[in-house]
Amino acid sequence: MNGVASRSEGLAHPREPLLWLALAAALSPTLLDFVRHVAVEPWARPFLLVGTLGLAAAWSDPRRAGRRPLGFLLVAAGVALALVTVGGGMTRLGRPGLPLAIVGMALALGRPVLPIALLACWAVPPPKALLTALSPGLESALAWAAVGVTRSLGGTASFVKDDLLLNDASLLLDAPDGGLPLALALGGLAWWSVARHAGGTRECAAAALRLAPWGLVAQAVLLCFAMATLAAARTGAGARALLDHGAWAAIALALLVTARRAARTARALPLCTVAEARR
Repeated sequence: MNGVASRSEGLAHPREPLLWLALAAALSPTLLDFVRHVAVEPWARPFLLVGTLGLAAAWSDPRRAGRRPLGFLLVAAGVALALVTVGGGMTRLGRPGLPLAIVGMALALGRPVLPIALLACWAVPPPKALLTALSPGLESALAWAAVGVTRSLGGTASFVKDDLLLNDASLLLDAPDGGLPLALALGGLAWWSVARHAGGTRECAAAALRLAPWGLVAQAVLLCFAMATLAAARTGAGARALLDHGAWAAIALALLVTARRAARTARALPLCTVAEARR
């Protein structure tokens, strides 16, 4: 009896796919800008992975919460933000309208449940303006850590302005090299891993806060490897490629760790916690 009820809770009203398609059409300029962004900027691509995993979780999760029609107000606000910025030629500034509208639609329709809907917030790359505002503090701190490791091993390295210098080669660092994008992406993966195992928002947030700081550690390790590549190749091309694409190794490791941890958490969750996640 309970099994039949849980399956019926996941059945969609015939108009729900049409509403989601209409929302996607309304947000299409912002979505296309997001696709162009991840195509050009390697540091933004992990957020596309978080978004794809979120879509898969929303599609496969049968849970349904109570409908909250006030969610349509959030939909209207998110769409308005996106359209106003598109009309003003500042499409990227309207990107927060994406998660706002998606979460609002989920609340209004009751599906996907809130922990999964909130993955939309983690699927949006941080604005470059934020990374630039934190620059050069973050990348300088990580760069000096890598320089210290190199010097302790007997190498000669220094960091001047935005350049990592090693022997006769140099590597120009950019704001995303500070590790904030990787930290946020790992936080999003931790959130997804718990949410898809029926975790509530509190459990998801705790998992994200635990894993996100390791993104800064992983970025520091990548910088050390980049300096080793710089020393071996005496050119910044290989080191730059390592910084641009090496984050995927940290992401793969995070997926393995969070999947195992979330599975253990799901087995240990009491029934009341599962019921709370469905609301």
